[in-house]
Amino acid sequence: MRAKQVGDRIRRDKERTIVEGVIDAFNAVYRPHTGATPFYQAGHGNVLGSNALVDYLNLDAADLQLRTVAGLDLMGEPILTNAKILLSPVALSYTAKRIINATEIRNSAEMVIGKNYWQGVKPLSSPYIDPHSTTCWWWGDFKRSFIWHEVWPISVVKAKAGNEDEFERDVFVRFKARYLGGVAAVDHRFVVRSCAAEAS
Repeated sequence: MRAKQVGDRIRRDKERTIVEGVIDAFNAVYRPHTGATPFYQAGHGNVLGSNALVDYLNLDAADLQLRTVAGLDLMGEPILTNAKILLSPVALSYTAKRIINATEIRNSAEMVIGKNYWQGVKPLSSPYIDPHSTTCWWWGDFKRSFIWHEVWPISVVKAKAGNEDEFERDVFVRFKARYLGGVAAVDHRFVVRSCAAEAS
Protein backbone atom coordinates (compact mmCIF):
# COMPACT_ATOMS: atom_id res chain seq x y z
CA MET A 1 0.00 0.00 0.00
CA ARG A 2 2.85 2.37 0.82
CA ALA A 3 4.48 1.58 -2.52
CA LYS A 4 1.29 2.52 -4.35
CA GLN A 5 1.33 5.94 -2.64
CA VAL A 6 4.51 6.90 -4.47
CA GLY A 7 2.44 8.41 -7.28
CA ASP A 8 0.57 10.60 -4.82
CA ARG A 9 3.81 11.75 -3.24
CA ILE A 10 5.27 12.76 -6.59
CA ARG A 11 2.04 14.60 -7.48
CA ARG A 12 2.38 16.56 -4.22
CA ASP A 13 6.01 17.28 -5.06
CA LYS A 14 4.93 18.72 -8.40
CA GLU A 15 2.31 20.88 -6.67
CA ARG A 16 4.93 22.14 -4.22
CA THR A 17 7.25 23.00 -7.12
CA ILE A 18 4.51 24.98 -8.87
CA VAL A 19 3.28 26.80 -5.75
CA GLU A 20 6.78 27.73 -4.57
CA GLY A 21 7.53 28.96 -8.09
CA VAL A 22 4.40 31.10 -8.28
CA ILE A 23 5.09 32.75 -4.93
CA ASP A 24 8.79 33.00 -5.93
CA ALA A 25 9.84 31.41 -2.67
CA PHE A 26 13.48 31.12 -3.71
CA ASN A 27 13.84 34.05 -6.16
CA ALA A 28 14.57 31.63 -8.97
CA VAL A 29 11.67 31.68 -11.47
CA TYR A 30 12.24 35.09 -13.06
CA ARG A 31 15.36 35.17 -15.22
CA PRO A 32 15.71 38.21 -17.45
CA HIS A 33 18.99 38.77 -19.32
CA THR A 34 20.69 39.71 -16.02
CA GLY A 35 20.04 36.28 -14.46
CA ALA A 36 17.80 35.14 -11.61
CA THR A 37 15.94 38.15 -10.20
CA PRO A 38 13.23 38.43 -7.52
CA PHE A 39 9.87 38.37 -9.27
CA TYR A 40 7.97 40.39 -6.65
CA GLN A 41 9.75 43.68 -6.04
CA ALA A 42 9.02 47.37 -5.70
CA GLY A 43 10.75 48.05 -9.02
CA HIS A 44 8.16 45.90 -10.76
CA GLY A 45 5.29 47.54 -8.89
CA ASN A 46 3.78 44.16 -8.06
CA VAL A 47 4.21 44.31 -4.27
CA LEU A 48 1.75 45.84 -1.82
CA GLY A 49 2.90 46.07 1.78
CA SER A 50 0.49 46.82 4.62
CA ASN A 51 -2.40 45.27 2.70
CA ALA A 52 -3.48 42.41 4.94
CA LEU A 53 -6.34 40.26 3.63
CA VAL A 54 -9.22 41.45 5.80
CA ASP A 55 -12.11 42.51 3.58
CA TYR A 56 -13.13 43.59 0.09
CA LEU A 57 -11.14 46.84 0.37
CA ASN A 58 -7.90 44.85 0.33
CA LEU A 59 -8.95 43.13 -2.88
CA ASP A 60 -9.87 46.54 -4.29
CA ALA A 61 -6.36 47.82 -3.52
CA ALA A 62 -4.65 44.77 -5.04
CA ASP A 63 -6.77 44.96 -8.19
CA LEU A 64 -6.10 48.69 -8.62
CA GLN A 65 -2.37 48.04 -8.23
CA LEU A 66 -2.57 45.22 -10.75
CA ARG A 67 -4.20 47.46 -13.33
CA THR A 68 -1.62 50.18 -12.65
CA VAL A 69 1.26 47.73 -13.09
CA ALA A 70 -0.15 46.27 -16.31
CA GLY A 71 0.08 49.70 -17.94
CA LEU A 72 0.08 50.14 -21.68
CA ASP A 73 1.19 47.90 -24.52
CA LEU A 74 3.57 48.93 -27.32
CA MET A 75 0.68 50.55 -29.19
CA GLY A 76 -0.27 52.69 -26.20
CA GLU A 77 -3.40 50.68 -25.46
CA PRO A 78 -4.25 49.57 -21.90
CA ILE A 79 -3.22 45.98 -21.21
CA LEU A 80 -6.34 44.08 -20.20
CA THR A 81 -6.02 41.64 -17.33
CA ASN A 82 -8.31 38.76 -16.48
CA ALA A 83 -7.53 38.45 -12.79
CA LYS A 84 -9.75 35.75 -11.33
CA ILE A 85 -7.59 33.92 -8.78
CA LEU A 86 -6.90 34.80 -5.17
CA LEU A 87 -4.06 32.59 -3.90
CA SER A 88 -3.47 32.42 -0.16
CA PRO A 89 -1.83 30.32 2.51
CA VAL A 90 -4.14 27.97 4.39
CA ALA A 91 -3.95 30.42 7.31
CA LEU A 92 -5.92 32.95 5.20
CA SER A 93 -8.10 30.53 3.24
CA TYR A 94 -11.26 31.03 5.32
CA THR A 95 -10.85 34.79 5.23
CA ALA A 96 -10.56 34.62 1.44
CA LYS A 97 -13.67 32.45 1.16
CA ARG A 98 -15.61 34.70 3.52
CA ILE A 99 -14.79 37.79 1.43
CA ILE A 100 -15.56 36.18 -1.91
CA ASN A 101 -18.69 34.26 -0.90
CA ALA A 102 -20.35 37.13 0.97
CA THR A 103 -23.64 38.07 -0.66
CA GLU A 104 -23.30 41.78 0.13
CA ILE A 105 -20.71 44.41 1.01
CA ARG A 106 -21.02 46.50 4.17
CA ASN A 107 -19.09 49.53 5.32
CA SER A 108 -17.49 50.04 8.74
CA ALA A 109 -20.85 51.19 10.16
CA GLU A 110 -22.40 47.87 9.02
CA MET A 111 -24.51 49.63 6.40
CA VAL A 112 -25.09 47.63 3.22
CA ILE A 113 -23.31 49.23 0.28
CA GLY A 114 -24.42 46.76 -2.35
CA LYS A 115 -23.93 43.33 -3.88
CA ASN A 116 -20.54 41.68 -3.49
CA TYR A 117 -18.86 42.26 -6.83
CA TRP A 118 -16.02 39.83 -5.90
CA GLN A 119 -18.26 36.80 -6.22
CA GLY A 120 -16.97 34.61 -9.02
CA VAL A 121 -13.33 34.97 -8.02
CA LYS A 122 -11.63 31.62 -7.46
CA PRO A 123 -10.02 31.34 -4.01
CA LEU A 124 -7.12 28.90 -3.95
CA SER A 125 -4.92 28.01 -1.00
CA SER A 126 -2.00 25.68 -0.46
CA PRO A 127 -0.25 24.34 2.63
CA TYR A 128 3.02 24.79 0.72
CA ILE A 129 2.70 28.56 1.11
CA ASP A 130 2.40 28.62 4.92
CA PRO A 131 6.05 27.68 5.65
CA HIS A 132 7.08 30.77 3.65
CA SER A 133 4.36 33.19 4.80
CA THR A 134 1.02 33.08 6.60
CA THR A 135 0.21 36.75 5.96
CA CYS A 136 0.98 37.28 2.25
CA TRP A 137 -1.52 36.60 -0.53
CA TRP A 138 -1.48 36.87 -4.33
CA TRP A 139 -4.02 38.27 -6.77
CA GLY A 140 -3.92 38.13 -10.53
CA ASP A 141 -3.92 36.33 -13.84
CA PHE A 142 -1.36 33.62 -13.14
CA LYS A 143 -1.49 32.03 -16.58
CA ARG A 144 -0.12 35.21 -18.14
CA SER A 145 2.73 35.51 -15.66
CA PHE A 146 3.92 31.91 -15.32
CA ILE A 147 4.45 28.88 -17.50
CA TRP A 148 5.07 25.25 -16.66
CA HIS A 149 7.81 23.61 -18.75
CA GLU A 150 7.03 19.91 -18.90
CA VAL A 151 9.62 17.55 -20.33
CA TRP A 152 7.61 14.50 -19.37
CA PRO A 153 4.43 14.18 -17.28
CA ILE A 154 3.98 12.26 -14.06
CA SER A 155 4.13 8.54 -14.70
CA VAL A 156 4.04 5.58 -12.35
CA VAL A 157 5.38 2.27 -13.62
CA LYS A 158 4.95 -1.09 -11.91
CA ALA A 159 7.73 -3.65 -12.35
CA LYS A 160 6.68 -6.73 -14.28
CA ALA A 161 5.98 -9.90 -12.39
CA GLY A 162 8.85 -12.36 -12.33
CA ASN A 163 11.64 -9.76 -12.34
CA GLU A 164 15.02 -10.52 -10.72
CA ASP A 165 14.36 -8.58 -7.50
CA GLU A 166 11.21 -10.60 -6.96
CA PHE A 167 13.23 -13.83 -7.13
CA GLU A 168 16.54 -12.84 -5.50
CA ARG A 169 15.43 -10.34 -2.84
CA ASP A 170 11.83 -11.41 -2.14
CA VAL A 171 10.54 -8.04 -3.37
CA PHE A 172 6.83 -8.48 -3.87
CA VAL A 173 6.15 -5.38 -5.98
CA ARG A 174 8.07 -2.31 -7.18
CA PHE A 175 6.83 1.04 -8.43
CA LYS A 176 8.80 3.82 -10.09
CA ALA A 177 7.41 7.34 -10.38
CA ARG A 178 8.89 10.28 -12.20
CA TYR A 179 8.26 13.60 -13.87
CA LEU A 180 10.42 16.41 -15.16
CA GLY A 181 9.35 20.01 -15.38
CA GLY A 182 9.73 23.45 -13.88
CA VAL A 183 8.08 26.83 -13.40
CA ALA A 184 9.23 30.00 -15.12
CA ALA A 185 7.97 33.57 -14.91
CA VAL A 186 7.44 35.36 -18.21
CA ASP A 187 5.87 38.69 -17.19
CA HIS A 188 5.71 40.47 -13.83
CA ARG A 189 2.69 42.64 -14.67
CA PHE A 190 -0.16 40.21 -14.08
CA VAL A 191 0.17 39.13 -10.43
CA VAL A 192 0.42 41.28 -7.31
CA ARG A 193 1.63 40.12 -3.92
CA SER A 194 0.09 41.71 -0.84
CA CYS A 195 1.30 41.26 2.72
CA ALA A 196 0.16 42.35 6.18
CA ALA A 197 3.42 44.32 6.47
CA GLU A 198 6.27 45.20 4.16
CA ALA A 199 7.90 42.04 2.80
CA SER A 200 11.26 41.75 1.11
